[in-house]
Amino acid sequence: MGLIFANPAAAWMLLGLPAVLAVHFLQSRNRPREISTLFLLAHLPEESKRGAVFTFLRNSLQLWMQLLSVLLLALLLAQPRWTRTESVQSIAVVLDDTAHMTAFREEALTALRAELRRLARSAARSEWLITPGDSAMPPLYRGESLTEALAALDTWRPALLQHDPAPALHRARERVGPDGLLLWVTAHPPDAAPAGAQILGVGRPLDNSGFTGVRVQPLPDGRLEWTASIIHFGNTPAERELRVEVPEGGTSPPQRITLAPEALTTLRGTLPAGSQRGILRLNPDAYGLDDVFPFLQPKPKTLRVRIPAREQWGQRVLDLLPHLIPGEPADFHWERIGEDGPPPGQSGLFVYAGENEGQFGQILAEDHPLVRDLNWNGFLGRPMAGFTLLPGDQPLVWMGEHPLIVLRESGNTRQLIFAFNPDRGGNAERLPAVILTAHRFVERVREQQPGFEALALETHQRIRLALPGNDDLRLRFTPVDGLSREWTAPAASRLSAPDEPGFLEIFQNDLRLLEASVAMADTSIADLRGAAPRPLPDNLLAELQQRNSRRDAFTPLWFALFGLTLFVGWLKPQ
Repeated sequence: MGLIFANPAAAWMLLGLPAVLAVHFLQSRNRPREISTLFLLAHLPEESKRGAVFTFLRNSLQLWMQLLSVLLLALLLAQPRWTRTESVQSIAVVLDDTAHMTAFREEALTALRAELRRLARSAARSEWLITPGDSAMPPLYRGESLTEALAALDTWRPALLQHDPAPALHRARERVGPDGLLLWVTAHPPDAAPAGAQILGVGRPLDNSGFTGVRVQPLPDGRLEWTASIIHFGNTPAERELRVEVPEGGTSPPQRITLAPEALTTLRGTLPAGSQRGILRLNPDAYGLDDVFPFLQPKPKTLRVRIPAREQWGQRVLDLLPHLIPGEPADFHWERIGEDGPPPGQSGLFVYAGENEGQFGQILAEDHPLVRDLNWNGFLGRPMAGFTLLPGDQPLVWMGEHPLIVLRESGNTRQLIFAFNPDRGGNAERLPAVILTAHRFVERVREQQPGFEALALETHQRIRLALPGNDDLRLRFTPVDGLSREWTAPAASRLSAPDEPGFLEIFQNDLRLLEASVAMADTSIADLRGAAPRPLPDNLLAELQQRNSRRDAFTPLWFALFGLTLFVGWLKPQ
């Protein structure tokens, strides 16, 4: 069993010891003397009237009793308790995995280590759970060794985009139970945390500026033009230095730029002819993930389209969509269909040109990614009656009881059916909702088409690949500051962009499927002015100690001794 004190602040009572000593040092030198007559008073010299003066400390029972009473009072106020040998406490720590925690990582680890050592003294045995804020990741440590738990903190690497910590906190709460202690370490502490977690806030407000995005445009002379935007989260202007790197092509001289407070600044430049990718760098600050931005020239997959020459409206719609070329064999078809529906196995956009029109009615759009957030109220046209829905069809837009737009998917075949006739008047050609729906559908078909593409990705972004086979994938990632690394993944695995800036390539056998730049462009986590420290509640340790300990059995004896010493120490000496 270990001795603990529920009220360590009572140690201030020990200042009473020098106070008692000072009182005894200041005692007067005068001693009372008894005489048998008063005639000697005339011959006594007149005494000088002086107060107490420092003198040598005299050993006395009073002194020792008073000192002992101060010690006993301090002991009683400190509330001594003995930790129960069978006491066990469960403590879980959830670390905020948001990428901006990199600016406060060392502060967070220093504060957390001190708190864990302090909490470990409140029970005979502690069970530790150290887990990241990403609920999909395994714990960093789970066990009873404080030393190993503290060592596991070194493996923490915050890199997530903005996310909800509630799932990780609720999962940790389930593991430690309702009586366990749950800590959430974050730089942006809210008023209250989910799952009854105690908040340990770290960090301090910081100004930060970084890239929010880069747009790339090839020029006729072969050069590559880039346009970058930089945001500055600060209340005063900031001076930064910008460098442009071309892999295997050198680095430009630093360019000094001034960023206005809370403003977005746009910069523009070019890469030499023949360059396909580059890296923009700002001189480092506290949060470095948005100080570097790799980019490349995007190259979307090209779809071969077959469309009859008479389909003038369809041709105008497709002309608005990028990276579509006529060619055979076709990847995408635009055709008129009858009651038999689209040909099976052909992906594309089909117009049902029936003979019978339905009545005007109220338009209702389903909650589907192809039509979400689009305004259909201005659609002028009638639905074609007689179109038969097959099992598995997904009507996206209705007019009254008739489907207006239908999605039909089977295997790798994707078909979008317009159940209205654009040749019979209306404004389908000019309505943005129609054009945007067609654009989204083309991109859906493009995603399912195997082939090479070059993309700009954000960290942790989901990667969707159309694979020509089932062989394993080979991935190669080159961070902007580091060596390339390669690994393999099954063809059916879920792929995401890495958590740091760089360039990613994906192969299947000898076929290169993807080349991508990976950058941090989430401005929602780049504002560090809201960071603030928040210590754990002062009474938290006392509550844990009281739960896992028992009162000192000799407390009544200490009370009795205190009363005795107080009585003896303040008796008038004879």
